[in-house]
Amino acid sequence: MRLSIIALLLMSAGIANAGVVTLNGSNLTQDKAWAIAEGKDTVAIAPEAMDRLKKAHELVLLAAKGGTPVYGLTVGVGLNKDKPLFKANGELSEEVIEASKAFNHNALRSHSAAIGPMMSKELTRLQMVIRLNTLLAGQTGAQPYVAELYKEFLNKGITPEIPSRGSVGEADITMSSHVGAVMLGEWRAKVDGKEMSGKEALQKAGLKPLVPEGKDALAILSTNAAAVAETMDAARHARTIIDATPRVFALSLEALNGNIAPVLPQVTKVHPFSGLEEEAAKIRDNLKGSYLWEKNKDRALQDPLNDRTYQYEQNQFTDNRNV
Repeated sequence: MRLSIIALLLMSAGIANAGVVTLNGSNLTQDKAWAIAEGKDTVAIAPEAMDRLKKAHELVLLAAKGGTPVYGLTVGVGLNKDKPLFKANGELSEEVIEASKAFNHNALRSHSAAIGPMMSKELTRLQMVIRLNTLLAGQTGAQPYVAELYKEFLNKGITPEIPSRGSVGEADITMSSHVGAVMLGEWRAKVDGKEMSGKEALQKAGLKPLVPEGKDALAILSTNAAAVAETMDAARHARTIIDATPRVFALSLEALNGNIAPVLPQVTKVHPFSGLEEEAAKIRDNLKGSYLWEKNKDRALQDPLNDRTYQYEQNQFTDNRNV
């Protein structure tokens, strides 16, 4: 009984500490994106962003009604970009709408062709956060329900299975389509660690399948969100290495009976490199109490080249920390 009460208290504390990140298409930071991807925060959509989505979707349909060629709607995509798919002058007839739905379904299905091991849960969720944020800029013409589904997938723990190999040029077309496939109620997803069909995942969350039309398929698949997620992950791992390097370097000096003169303030101030003194200070802090501060007749006058150039190289990374 006591353990149950403690468990409930811990769960309550976790919920209390969880935040809500309200996205508007321009306020997402890397820290916020990671917090959502790792399940620490939930996500909400700003009303003004949803209004932009609605108006952009209406504008695309209005253009199609007026006979304006609309990529992926009234004309094809890729090599078929100049070939009309159907006529939509004056009114979007039921026939035209059905043709648009068929095209969107086929686009998502045919492009769901990535291969290899599945992306991790965190990177898959990070990709969805990134794509949701860019959708909210209101430039894709997709239905607002597409954005709603991204939000619900993130908040209700629906993680589409995305094979990790399949980028084409600047877009992750064959990877991102798998998210759209789950939105249709197809393909596979994991919910609470359990793999199930897209249909089961939607039913479990109480969500209606997407009925894609207009620009929906392109809004889902034409993105480089997967590559951005991978880049953010690489940058975070690089930052971890960079942050640990001053301590590793200090330990190396201790092991070599190295020369601390290059990290002294009077030496670093001679070099006009921003961040150099900051990194040197970290090394000195890690060497507090070290025997290297004592004079030693056996210590070499100059250390190996790789030790002496360390600080300059470290500085190049610290000058580019907003990846």
